[in-house]
Amino acid sequence: MFGRVANRQHVQSVLAKQKVLYVRDDATALESINVGVPISIASPRRAISKDIGAIVAFGSKLQSSRVASAEVGPRTPAGRPVNVKIE
Repeated sequence: MFGRVANRQHVQSVLAKQKVLYVRDDATALESINVGVPISIASPRRAISKDIGAIVAFGSKLQSSRVASAEVGPRTPAGRPVNVKIE
């Protein structure tokens, strides 16, 4: 099964409730690492660049939700954060 995960069904059954992202094996990735150029710049149209883009998009959503949850706290009626001094 060249270019595919041999046990994709097994992975999905074990991680049923998790977001599963795959990155395909590509010789261009090793070349990109050796040269020091990000693969998304060196080969933006290759499928591996799209796989990595999916991981970046997923990570960005996690970061956004983390920032949003950090902003929870006391607020003024205008919606501004209240400075709480702990002594």
